[in-house]
Amino acid sequence: MGTKIKSADVQPKKSKVLPAWETYFYNTVHISVVAYILYCVYRASNKYDGLLNVYDFEPGWSFIDREKDMSNYEWYFFYNLFWIIIPWYIAYISLDWIAAHHLSVIHRRQTCLIYSLIVLTNLLGWKSLVLLCLHSIVMYLISLFKSKVLVWILSIALISTLNFEPFISWMRLLNPEDYDGKSYYILMFTLALTHLRYTSFCLEHVEHVTGTSSLQQDTDTDKLYMEIETEIKDKQTDEMKFSLMDAFVYIFYFPLFFCGPIITYDEFSKQMNESAQKPLQEKQMISVAFFALRMIFWAFFNEFILHFFYFNALQHNLSVIEDMDLWTLSGIGYCQGQFFMIKYTVMFGIPSVVARTCGIEPPAGPKCIGHIYTYSDMWKYFDRGMYSFIKRYIYLPLGGSGANIIQKLLCSLGCFIFVYIWHGIEYYIFLWTLFNFIGISLETLGYWIDKQTAVCKFKDSMPGIYRRMQGLVVVPLFVMSVFTAFCFFGGSVIGYMYFQKFIVKGWLKSWSIVIVVVYCCMQSSMDIHDRQKMKKKRE
Repeated sequence: MGTKIKSADVQPKKSKVLPAWETYFYNTVHISVVAYILYCVYRASNKYDGLLNVYDFEPGWSFIDREKDMSNYEWYFFYNLFWIIIPWYIAYISLDWIAAHHLSVIHRRQTCLIYSLIVLTNLLGWKSLVLLCLHSIVMYLISLFKSKVLVWILSIALISTLNFEPFISWMRLLNPEDYDGKSYYILMFTLALTHLRYTSFCLEHVEHVTGTSSLQQDTDTDKLYMEIETEIKDKQTDEMKFSLMDAFVYIFYFPLFFCGPIITYDEFSKQMNESAQKPLQEKQMISVAFFALRMIFWAFFNEFILHFFYFNALQHNLSVIEDMDLWTLSGIGYCQGQFFMIKYTVMFGIPSVVARTCGIEPPAGPKCIGHIYTYSDMWKYFDRGMYSFIKRYIYLPLGGSGANIIQKLLCSLGCFIFVYIWHGIEYYIFLWTLFNFIGISLETLGYWIDKQTAVCKFKDSMPGIYRRMQGLVVVPLFVMSVFTAFCFFGGSVIGYMYFQKFIVKGWLKSWSIVIVVVYCCMQSSMDIHDRQKMKKKRE
């Protein structure tokens, strides 16, 4: 361990690898290009306004005097849902505070669970809630057989009911008066999140009963970490409870029920025990208050930009998209990504405010994707709860921490198969997961090459050239990630159309511009990443 630290200290500082003027040039290009493509989207929003679907818009804020793009259904649905749920959140916080001061730990949990079930009955309908409870009970019963394989078989079977007939039609019939499809939409969304929670609970239950562990070790250092983490885990599992009521407390935990973020049961149980012993201090409450203000700001910011940037509505009109130049298309893709990130910052953030007020610290929200340039970081820092779930229950149990690169790739394949099933087995989801797996595999291969002796010597002797080569290697991976994102946001037709315009119908000049611009943006992003890394080390 000492050798590793020493060798790390003599590494050249990344921020000084390139000349200052070169770094400034990359940053200037990055900022200028983003500003220009945003202007292109704004210009296109005004130019094509009359050609867009009138049902994609609604009257905007009166003081702006512009229509608002409401065609992103997920944001439109949850933004309006939060206005309905917030009073219930406030009531939950009050009830939890009273219960924490006047009831025992077990009675506090029972009281909050009863409140959650009553509110969910009102918001979802009793039939939908019964379905969620049946899923949870069946999974709990199968965990009593003490087999992770059986838990996973049933887990995959239950999540698959969201994708196949006659289950879809049957679930639509649970709310016969659901003419606009909103009840069915929220049922599907919450059922998918509930699936992750009851799967986590049942896998932890089996692990607790059988004494097995999802941790893997291959080296002496890994064994040391394994021993330390096992000691911590043993203390946690002594406090973890696995009754059906404990399952319901976790699965139907009201603050995080509708949007997440996902928190695995081992972490949830640990924090529930700690919150019962350590109420929030004044400093923590101030931190939560500032966090709440940030979430309110980003929620209204998203609403504000939808009055001026119609990137969602533009993408729904293929004839308009085909008429656009590459800069505007790039801007629409960029806006889609940033909007998606802010959307989930709010969707994860508002429930997290309530949970943090009650003593539960959920996973942090998405990291800004504007300077993320690798597939691995995108998966690690966007939906951190999902990443934690996949790593703990799929990647590590399959042996993903092993030194064998083939084994790592096979474990990654298992993770992406689950991601594909969980998101819905649509063709565009298949393309999205397939290319993400290819990207992760190429990065894994790159990390392996990067650790080879000859490459390490080259990196130490000529860090500047190495950094520039690294930027060039990242360019095609980033371009591929952009097309996969287009598939995810707009479907396979939009993804294919972007591919045609940028690659098939592109010519030498356009390709050269794309490569140069992306290269500069990658170098700028790498510089931001290195500075954040150094700042974290200093802290």
